[in-house]
Amino acid sequence: ALAALLLAWPLLPRALRPSGEDAADAERPRRALLGPAGRAVALAPALGAAALLLALLVHRLEPSRSLPANLADAWSLAGPEVSKTLSIASAAATLCAALGLALGHALATLRRPLAARLGLGALFLLPGPVWGVALALLLRPEWAPAGTAAGRILGALSDSHAPLLAAYCLRFAGLSALAVEFAWRRSPSAWRDTALSEGAGAVARLRLYGWPLLAMPLAAAWVLTFALCAGDAGAAVLLLPPGTTTGAVRLLTLMHFAPQTEVAGLCLLLCLPALPAGLLLAVRGFGLRTGA
Repeated sequence: ALAALLLAWPLLPRALRPSGEDAADAERPRRALLGPAGRAVALAPALGAAALLLALLVHRLEPSRSLPANLADAWSLAGPEVSKTLSIASAAATLCAALGLALGHALATLRRPLAARLGLGALFLLPGPVWGVALALLLRPEWAPAGTAAGRILGALSDSHAPLLAAYCLRFAGLSALAVEFAWRRSPSAWRDTALSEGAGAVARLRLYGWPLLAMPLAAAWVLTFALCAGDAGAAVLLLPPGTTTGAVRLLTLMHFAPQTEVAGLCLLLCLPALPAGLLLAVRGFGLRTGA
């Protein structure tokens, strides 16, 4: 999760640039945000962190076996848990992106969004176990008798992944919301005025001029959310239904008694899905232009 954060984070400062509030901004020539040297310097810490992470994991693998063989051993050890991790993290990241799209648009319309930003930041900073305990208390069977409709609904929720997805959405949707808000604020006001004068609705405005600005920041936030959800164990261990577990929770148990080679292989399996996406977004983001 830390490696994906470092790789995808360079996209978000691009959305923090001041918004174009006059029509002249729309006519400015397109120019590169960073030159080749600036891109190399900005990407060096992220690439160095990813390379160090991969090198440490590969160094801990079984030296007498090939990399695919080590990964196959790790998959045979915790393949279902890794698959569960990827599916839950993908669903949570997609839900957070959808919520962030709506919340970010609402934040962009506020004159003084500082309080809302601080609130989203506070939700993000709350640790996973806090969310796990809070939602576990809300789903206690004592709140509704087992034979009633409310009790059946409560039992169905407790036996599903909905509480864990809700915890991830409450905690991480702010990442997508802030990325969308900053992208909306940096769009030239002339574009919005033109779209409104031509009678374009909310969907048309998003499709015509909003989505080209929102696509990359929202994709970066998706990768960050995916990595953070895949690496979370504090909320998962408290909210997953009995008999199911994720790769991060399985990793915690293996660290105590499994050989280091198996632990390193499982760590590598959990990192591999997020690293290429984060690297692609980071490189692509620095290649973008400041114009639309």
